[in-house]
Amino acid sequence: MTGEHYDDAELLAYTEQAGVPEGLERHIGRCEDCMKRMRALRTFTAILQDTNVHAFSRRFRNGRREIDELVSLVGGRVSIDSDADATFEILHRLAPDHWTSWLADHPSTRTRGLVERIIAEARRSLNDRPEHALQLLDVAVIVANALPDVLDIAECRGNVEVQRASALRHLGRYPAALEATDVAARFLGHLPAPTFDLAFVSWARANILFSMTRYAEALPLSRDVEQTFLSFGDPYHAARSRLLTANILCEQGDVPAAEELFRDLLRYFEDDDDQEMVAWLTQNLADCAVRRDDAVTAQALARKAAALFSALGRPSEATRLRWSLGHLLLRQQKFDAALWELRSAAADFEQRGMITSMSEVCLDVAEIHLRLGEWDEARALAERLVGVFLKADAPLHHAQAYAALRTAVERRSATVELLDYLRTYIAGPADDARPFAPPPGVS
Repeated sequence: MTGEHYDDAELLAYTEQAGVPEGLERHIGRCEDCMKRMRALRTFTAILQDTNVHAFSRRFRNGRREIDELVSLVGGRVSIDSDADATFEILHRLAPDHWTSWLADHPSTRTRGLVERIIAEARRSLNDRPEHALQLLDVAVIVANALPDVLDIAECRGNVEVQRASALRHLGRYPAALEATDVAARFLGHLPAPTFDLAFVSWARANILFSMTRYAEALPLSRDVEQTFLSFGDPYHAARSRLLTANILCEQGDVPAAEELFRDLLRYFEDDDDQEMVAWLTQNLADCAVRRDDAVTAQALARKAAALFSALGRPSEATRLRWSLGHLLLRQQKFDAALWELRSAAADFEQRGMITSMSEVCLDVAEIHLRLGEWDEARALAERLVGVFLKADAPLHHAQAYAALRTAVERRSATVELLDYLRTYIAGPADDARPFAPPPGVS
């Protein structure tokens, strides 16, 4: 015992119930300092006893290696990555329809490095070309299935499905995205230390649930993901997952708490010089300003974020900001300026195959037409939305919802309240078994 407090060795013995000094338990019950240190020691020992932590460590450091062996390993990895880059460049010059046959003719190119290279390219395409990302991931599956090591197959296939879930989420195909996370979890569950990898699966799943407005399910999942990253000493991914938590809080109406988290995260990523995350957080702060009816701040932040995204080569995010800005202008009844922003955003989303986002923008456009009494324009827009959803690989009940809007417009009975109802409905869970039920008074 040192002074009035027990030392760490005595507290550790107490946590392990080994050689407990007389009177220690009674002292801990009264001493806040010793109680805090004992809890910290319990957490530490729990981590040491977690087999996942040790297995995770072994996956990346199999014993003590000499320097020359490390140099050899690094050199070999660089060679593998260079070969994968060269193979991908060849594939990139071919028509996608020829990729499978080319890979079949060149079996030596089907390596783990190539799978990782394809996944990296798919991730870059997620926001702007999600359909292209899915096409790339299908090729990655073919390559992964040919790998000689079963653990490599499990890890690569799991990582492919995590990215597939993200691509499907961007396309608004939520049930398929959730199914992809289930597949990812099954593959990654075969690894000797799956906890860290499975955190990325849970993160992807939480993002999908967030997009489906299932916030009560997404929030605890997001917080669990953050704690897992922190337990593995990964503050960067912990901070990124905290962004999702802040977004959920914002959508649940706790704007002050969300805004405080966004500002804390902004400082973290500014210090880390992560311009992409700075852009995201600036966009989120603009959204908070919109919710607070602070139009001046919202517009300034939105334009700053758009400039950051443009500099990063992320046009789809600039498009989302254009939508947010158009929505803000609509609320300010600046209809001409709002129409320009919204129509541009809708066209961009449709070009990228993101028809769910496109349709949500079009509901803002339809509101302007209704407010201005432009019934012919509103009818043509509703008719077009019905046609787009009937042709696309999209839930049938979305087409039914827009058909109800078309009917209401044709009868000149459509209202802003009906548009609000449709906004909530389209943003809800995508389930083909759930037929569209119009609100009272709309048939």
